[in-house]
Amino acid sequence: MLAGVPVAGGGHRKKLAEAARLWASGQLQLDAEGDDTDRKSHLDEQLAMLGVAGVTGAQLVDEEPPDQEFYLWPENVDAWTLFLRCSTQWRGNGMRREGLDYQGVEIVMQRTGVRRRLRARRFAEVQAMETACLEVWAKQLAEQQSRG
Repeated sequence: MLAGVPVAGGGHRKKLAEAARLWASGQLQLDAEGDDTDRKSHLDEQLAMLGVAGVTGAQLVDEEPPDQEFYLWPENVDAWTLFLRCSTQWRGNGMRREGLDYQGVEIVMQRTGVRRRLRARRFAEVQAMETACLEVWAKQLAEQQSRG
């Protein structure tokens, strides 16, 4: 179970994209027991790891914790797990992430045992989540820049 906000209907890639949007915005918790302080600290660590400066987890996390839950469909678990395993493959330049290193994604797929016949599908699913994250981060950066 993943805590977050409700998601509109759609195909499995839409569900994965929504999970990625929630993850990128810091609204996704892997369990509903985590408190807001933990979420902000975890987000601070992720931002620092990615070299993002000038933004804190507290700025990105709503004051009110989500009151609804987001459920990842069972058929999306493998793609979601692969996406999380690729979290070290982001390319960027400090404040802006530009996308995943696709050669790195391929290596992650090989090393984690994704079968050859599934790799094209998994890659497309990872790309859908990558696009969703980049949209969220671009919006956050634009909001941060407009505030000063």
